Amino acid sequence: MWPSASGAPARRCASLRRTAALGRSWLLAAIAGGALATPSAPARAETGAAAPAAARRTSDELAQLYAASVAYGGLTGVWVHELGKGSSPLSLLLPAAGAAALGAGATAWLDHAGAWPLGLPQALVTDSLIGFEIAAAWVWRSHAQGPAGEPWLSAGRATLLWSGASAGLAVGMLRYALSPSGPGRAAFTGSVTLWTGALAGLTASALTPASALRDDHASLATAIGLEAGVLLSSLLGRWLEPSIGWVRALDAGATLGALLGGGGYLLGTGSGLGARGTHALAAAGLAAGLGGALVLAPRLGLPMSLSASAVPAFTAAPGGGARRPQLQVTLRLDLDLDLDLD
Repeated sequence: MWPSASGAPARRCASLRRTAALGRSWLLAAIAGGALATPSAPARAETGAAAPAAARRTSDELAQLYAASVAYGGLTGVWVHELGKGSSPLSLLLPAAGAAALGAGATAWLDHAGAWPLGLPQALVTDSLIGFEIAAAWVWRSHAQGPAGEPWLSAGRATLLWSGASAGLAVGMLRYALSPSGPGRAAFTGSVTLWTGALAGLTASALTPASALRDDHASLATAIGLEAGVLLSSLLGRWLEPSIGWVRALDAGATLGALLGGGGYLLGTGSGLGARGTHALAAAGLAAGLGGALVLAPRLGLPMSLSASAVPAFTAAPGGGARRPQLQVTLRLDLDLDLDLD
């Protein structure tokens, strides 16, 4: 009697499902560096949940990741178009659409697996943007130093932009794998980097009288400011635990201040966007907006915690003897910047 084959399709489907689930687990483990199974304390603290199942990505993080996937696809299309010296719109649209669809599909597939940990999407988006911003500043400087009338994009400059975004994406994966954290800290890194670079560029432009040198000085100051912002945010990140809402308030204050300052000067004087006064007032408005957000954000219920600690050390006795403990003061300070403005 021949064995029945009626259950073969069901067994094949079950085998395929198990293989797909295994592939997802391997891919997710590679991306998150093992942090998926045991989210970090900062990540759990940001959601107020102790269970790993609750420490998943937020809707805000997922929306940013989808937008970044589409933008990365567009950048890939531009890069391929410039490398191939294409003249047809299809040589730009097809690679861009394909890369955007691939990125969005991968994001949806990984999210369907239910294993995006809290903070990883924000780290990927933030670090990819930082890499792109730094590369864009150096592309700006290259264009400023080039001959008049030179096009902005070339194969080399498009490669630099794409490589900057890709390197930032890889750094985001590595950074989260080594030190998982909530979305607030990653967003804070991106915010400090962006506004430090913008403030440096606007200030340098406002202080350069010669219009022929303005782009050159501003682009160099922006690139240096962005890189300094990365270092500054990394240093501050050792002590600060900002909420995502607090960082968004800083971004909104800086944007609104720069628009009001620069836009007010434009409307009042009729000057152009390249005028020194426009850049000076935009820089002043940006700084004022950041300061105002620092004061008003806690009033809106968006806290930021500050903590510091000192670890006891041991010193070796003279003559190479046994180590002896050195008495030190251990300090831990947790502040919620809750200001009463009444």
